[in-house]
Amino acid sequence: MVTLRNALLAFTLATAAASAAWADDAVAPAEEEPFISLRAADAVSWCSDDIGCLEPAAKVYYNRVDGLLFYVGIRYHSEVHLHPRLTALRGWPSARGSAYYELDVEQPLFGQDAFSFGASFYDRSAWSEDDSENITDVENNLFALLLRQEQRDYYREDGYTLYARQSVGDRIRLAVEYDDADLSSLETQQSVWSVFRQDADWAENPPLAVGIDFGEREFEGRMGRVRLSVAYDDREGPERRGWYARGRMESAKDGGDGDYDYRRVVFDLSRTMRLTDTQGLALRGSWGVGSGTDFPSHRFFYLGGLGTLRGYEYRSYAGKNMVFASAEYSVRIRPSLHTIFFVDSGEVWNNTSGFDWDEHKTNVGIGVRFEAPGVGDVRIDAARPTTAKEADTIVSLRLVFPS
Repeated sequence: MVTLRNALLAFTLATAAASAAWADDAVAPAEEEPFISLRAADAVSWCSDDIGCLEPAAKVYYNRVDGLLFYVGIRYHSEVHLHPRLTALRGWPSARGSAYYELDVEQPLFGQDAFSFGASFYDRSAWSEDDSENITDVENNLFALLLRQEQRDYYREDGYTLYARQSVGDRIRLAVEYDDADLSSLETQQSVWSVFRQDADWAENPPLAVGIDFGEREFEGRMGRVRLSVAYDDREGPERRGWYARGRMESAKDGGDGDYDYRRVVFDLSRTMRLTDTQGLALRGSWGVGSGTDFPSHRFFYLGGLGTLRGYEYRSYAGKNMVFASAEYSVRIRPSLHTIFFVDSGEVWNNTSGFDWDEHKTNVGIGVRFEAPGVGDVRIDAARPTTAKEADTIVSLRLVFPS
């Protein structure tokens, strides 16, 4: 049996979404990329050469818990002075009765891109940053709107984040953050509309849970956590050739700072290189380890689906610990057409079970990537597990936008 996402329809809507985006600058890789981002800076803005710019801002999402989620507000920034950067947004989800908000204030020091500190205040629907790296907001929202399927799970967070960021040259970035927020589960809204498959049920959005080692139970509460990260990135060019390395650590303690108790450490390493004028190789690996008596379900490591084990269904495997590796060999057949052969391999496990080669999952696959004028590239992959008999072949669509 073959699972196939409708590439033609997704590509058509992606073209329309791209033509509606009025962003006035590129979004950094670590920042959030909404379904549609409208800042309208080129159309309506109030700028002073001696001060800065005040402009309207908006962004739009589409998912199974909020329906159509529309944010509108203002943004202030200055490229002349080291003024605070301000973004204030109010959001309205069509499938829910309550409203959201986001307020971010960031103060740069010693230069626009050197050191900065700030605070974010919010009441919003959220998802794991791991999900954001596996699939873009544009892709996820298109699949929701068109085909009634997603590659993310959601929860609500109401609180604040304090942060400080430091850039060292053009390649090294450091960050420290402290979050304090109340978390609560969100339910799937079956009334959310889709273009196709309207008779099918949306997948349930799983409730937040803790205590996988000591009896899993649903849980909602307060999370106070510290997060540290360091990243090195020397990738260049449209194909982003080069090294990327990142280490992340987060810790939450039950008691005075919240109701969750866990630690999580993740290391990522990737290398993209040219072998010949028509051949390339991309290698990627991740290793993560977690601990804690009240480890939250939304901080588990997941494998399966786009960005991880492409030969398995979305989030087929979950656990506190993870190892994952992927290799892709690409051949340029024509200037706008590439063939890609790939292998994904990984495993997740809990402290009670430990790493087990018998549970290690591997898939192999082949894909094609071709140019979509005005949008970027479209990629179609077909992957099949090597470690499961009578397994299905999973066919998936990716939209690869220019950097």
